[in-house]
Amino acid sequence: MTVTVKAYNARTLLKGFIAATKKDPGEEGAITVWKQRPSGRFGYLPKQYANLAYFAATVDSSGILKFEIIRPEGKEVDQFTYAVYHGRLVEILLAHFPDQIIGVSATPAT
Repeated sequence: MTVTVKAYNARTLLKGFIAATKKDPGEEGAITVWKQRPSGRFGYLPKQYANLAYFAATVDSSGILKFEIIRPEGKEVDQFTYAVYHGRLVEILLAHFPDQIIGVSATPAT
């Protein structure tokens, strides 16, 4: 239940992603549909999908960036929402950071 990103430098990519989510709309490179919450997790903002799940980002010991989907407490994430979250995250990463990414994969909901 993870989006896995192989990057030339995963920590730099994650820092860039975080910085882009903090930019004002209209500012060059701004990512306006994902925001980092006080918990450090990333939420997807469009009303239809807001607060249905979150991603926790980590860089593992082999330098792979992983975004693990987190369910809201006491709730499940249906398969369609799961697919939307994963697809939109992959889309944003590829659109904003193409020169930093070697490859991206997503695991299916189980």
